[in-house]
Amino acid sequence: MEARPTMAPEPAELEARIAADAPALRDWLRRACGPEGDDVAQEALLRALRSRASFDPGRELGPWLRTIALHVLADLRRERARLETELDASRLPARVAADRLAEGEQLERALARLAPLERDIVLRFHGRGDSVREIARALHMPEGTVKSHLHRSRRKLAGLGGDA
Repeated sequence: MEARPTMAPEPAELEARIAADAPALRDWLRRACGPEGDDVAQEALLRALRSRASFDPGRELGPWLRTIALHVLADLRRERARLETELDASRLPARVAADRLAEGEQLERALARLAPLERDIVLRFHGRGDSVREIARALHMPEGTVKSHLHRSRRKLAGLGGDA
């Protein structure tokens, strides 16, 4: 017996099949995920409609939809973990904030020991992110001179260490 090639269903036919399977997918996700199951189901159904060209009509629709839903769930949980990490980082304890303030004061003292031109170049380069070329143009000097000032300034700052 020769295998017949399967024909892709028409978009409207596949959309109707997806709509018919949607309640079962929602029920499955509610049992598996709890309250977030409805959100996962909605996003999974949207992705399924966008990806309908990847559906193999020789396979069952339910497992394909559940696979998409599992990918959605994994994406949502990764995003939630990333956001929670960012929130935790934004809620620095007072001790850490105080340490950062002390480091900032130490940096200010170290920069104050540099010559005004050196300080200006270091702040433009490291503080504002200006390129050597941009600094050279703004200060009307050759790029090599800017690089020399940066190098000397960094060496001075490194030499100050904890004495700043």
